Amino acid sequence: YACSHEHTVPDVPDTGLNNYQDTSVFTRMLDKAVGQGWPVLVHANGDKAVEYVLASYAQVLTPRPGILSEEEALKRRQLRLRVEHASLLNDEAIANMAALQLNPSFLIGHVGYWGHTFQRTIFGQERAQLLDRCQSALQAGMHVSLHSDHFVSPLGALRMMEQAVFRSMEGAPDKEVLNQDECLSRMAALRAVTLDAAWHCHLDHLVGSLEAGKRADLVILAQDPLDESVRKLRDIVVEETWLAGVKVHSHSKSPDDMAR
Repeated sequence: YACSHEHTVPDVPDTGLNNYQDTSVFTRMLDKAVGQGWPVLVHANGDKAVEYVLASYAQVLTPRPGILSEEEALKRRQLRLRVEHASLLNDEAIANMAALQLNPSFLIGHVGYWGHTFQRTIFGQERAQLLDRCQSALQAGMHVSLHSDHFVSPLGALRMMEQAVFRSMEGAPDKEVLNQDECLSRMAALRAVTLDAAWHCHLDHLVGSLEAGKRADLVILAQDPLDESVRKLRDIVVEETWLAGVKVHSHSKSPDDMAR
């Protein structure tokens, strides 16, 4: 941490602490879970954490003679395994994730709400460029979703879309963009909070898009978030919300009216 000399913590090195000092313990846990067919998601905050997690994933997803067959390794890679947060991804990490068929869910508020502090105080200018590399993950062929990790940043799919599209550091004086190359298109950001998020959760056969046979879970918005003239996506009014084909919210009616 760039600020470790100013903010020391007793018995904690300037690289922070890992949850698992012995990564072999974590690898054994991961192997057991993936071996049971669980679609595991692993939190990895920071470049060293990402390195450790990907090394463990590689061990449990790579064929080993007499231990893990090619067929079983393939089945494991098809579980839609995830790296949650996936903070500070360098090019090597992105390539390794793609090769292992892993997929990231980015805490995009790290850019919007905390980007200026990360850049100025915690990571420094150069390493902050590695934060939430959404576009690079997409280009590598991965499915990307967005989350808030509430209370780290507020909930809201439209808010997260906006932060992924513009990557404005909201705490910066001029709201500078953090790594323009990692901005998502509006359509990609919409997929990240709908269909690809559902895909991550093995729910894309039920929700995430408007298709015959799926649940009629949808919102009706006052403005089109794909319209390039609309900048404040988070402020778009949700006119109606429908769950399983039933209207459960109307902007023009109170909850009591809806209940009646």
